[in-house]
Amino acid sequence: MRSISRAAFVVALASCVSIVGCGDLSNMLYGDHTGVSRRPQPPAVRLVETRLVHAPTNRQLALHFCREHATRRGGRAAALACRAFGELPSREDLRFTFEVELEAQNTGRVPLPVVEALLALSVFPDTDAQHLGTVCVRMCRGTEQCPQDLENACESEEPEIRDLRSFAGAAAGFLTSVAVGERRFSDLQVRTIDPNETLRLVASFTLDVEPALAVIEWAAQEAVASASRGEMPSFTIDYELEGTLFCEVPDFGRFAGSFPPVRGSWPLESE
Repeated sequence: MRSISRAAFVVALASCVSIVGCGDLSNMLYGDHTGVSRRPQPPAVRLVETRLVHAPTNRQLALHFCREHATRRGGRAAALACRAFGELPSREDLRFTFEVELEAQNTGRVPLPVVEALLALSVFPDTDAQHLGTVCVRMCRGTEQCPQDLENACESEEPEIRDLRSFAGAAAGFLTSVAVGERRFSDLQVRTIDPNETLRLVASFTLDVEPALAVIEWAAQEAVASASRGEMPSFTIDYELEGTLFCEVPDFGRFAGSFPPVRGSWPLESE
């Protein structure tokens, strides 16, 4: 298995496509005596792990919502009750950042250059309204000619593949990206899955603060109500993730492999 590569993905980052040498491809695709091409197989994709790497604490969220409600009501007593939670958190304190580790396996005979990745996140999926965000990432081959906002990004002609059109109603700006450490161009380069090999990718994402807080206030009403009374609540963020990796092989076109929705939860720490 290849070592894990950390990719600081950028939202809707368009890029060039890595091209496998035509001579090498010809040998792999037409290697038998029949001369009939072997259609490449899409990668088998699975979600290995989702890690919450930064989030506000219960106390910070409680103070935020307590102050918000006190401001709306204009009551001095309510504002004084909020002081029990401590100092008002900054915008940076209130952001949610998580890492997604994906594994893609190539069971065929043709190298598969990964050119795009699609991630769809839904928080509080069991509530009446679905709060969904999507990120379409395009990988780069070189630093010079790397066009932005290409058409047909993260789209597929295969009806069973979940693509960007499947999430047309996603909340704009809800899911954005964040760099991990120093952002390097090499983190965004195309990675090719060789035949009978497995590739792991780690991407880091963040939720835009204002939409995320609005969703929490709407979906976790009981906890927010406790905070507004000056009581210490406990917040748990339920989520659902799904996604697709797109590969492109010369003369054969695009191939995509999706992983099904995976659910989990992020309980927040008290301090």
